[in-house]
Amino acid sequence: SAAASGGHRLYEIVEPLPPMYFVGNGCFADRKGASEILTSDVFDPHKTCVLEIGEDTEAVPPSVAPGELMADIASKCDWKAISNREFEAQVECSSPGFVVLNQAFFPGWTAKVDDVPAKVFRANAMFQAVAVPAGSHTVSFNFVPAGLAPGLSVFGGGALLSLRFFSPSSF
Repeated sequence: SAAASGGHRLYEIVEPLPPMYFVGNGCFADRKGASEILTSDVFDPHKTCVLEIGEDTEAVPPSVAPGELMADIASKCDWKAISNREFEAQVECSSPGFVVLNQAFFPGWTAKVDDVPAKVFRANAMFQAVAVPAGSHTVSFNFVPAGLAPGLSVFGGGALLSLRFFSPSSF
């Protein structure tokens, strides 16, 4: 809901979403289509996520049109933040769906479902999601900055070279 005063608007989020949750419906769209779905009257983020299809998208799970939502799916998603770059959830669901992490989608995020690497989709324009089959699963998201490994390699190589050439015995 929104209230206006003096040219400013104040919005209240009546039913906020948890940081990590399960939805039973996913619809795939390109960036423009995702924007249209997210702003439509039929979109309910508690039941559906909009997943962006990009050039790197491999075969994707089946999706539904936003107006053709499946029945509510029995699910439970107990999550915890292990750190500011690592999240984990215990998920129980009666049908396949998606675990959505309301954390900014950014290169370097990886996900695993039961310790098996899983594709991270851009969800709801700026967050991330991973497909989850029916049943009980452990879902984890982890962030490692893209430049960290090469940077550490260069630093380590430089440190080894400096020890070789500037060791006390070389003076």
